[in-house]
Amino acid sequence: MNNVFKPIKYLSIIMLVVIISAVITYIVNPNFSDTLNSVSSNISKSVSQKSGLNLVVAYIFNNGFKVPMGMLFFSIIPVRFLYWIQPLFTAILPGILFGIAFRYSVAKAFIILISSLPHMLLEIFAFCLWMVAS
Repeated sequence: MNNVFKPIKYLSIIMLVVIISAVITYIVNPNFSDTLNSVSSNISKSVSQKSGLNLVVAYIFNNGFKVPMGMLFFSIIPVRFLYWIQPLFTAILPGILFGIAFRYSVAKAFIILISSLPHMLLEIFAFCLWMVAS
């Protein structure tokens, strides 16, 4: 019975990380144009040189092969704290996005938050199920 509520406990911890990263980003107030330029200049060559259907295939390859291989690699290593790395990074990035969005426009930030919340919750909950199963 304890394993039934474990994914929900992990989900609440990771959602707390999303909120904390959003609040920290809101307080720090990063320069939006510098942040955007930094992110866009660090795109890997394999993605920046592709467009159209090739970009879609690269995206599917990344999410359908590379990420599951990383999850398999982490599940083979019997060190429990390593299972938190991928879900934490998955949670921190939307928190940063929400913090930047709330800094510049509260109305648009709520639109971004409401539109991305269902996908984010399902994805993070899947990570929580994976963490319990491993």
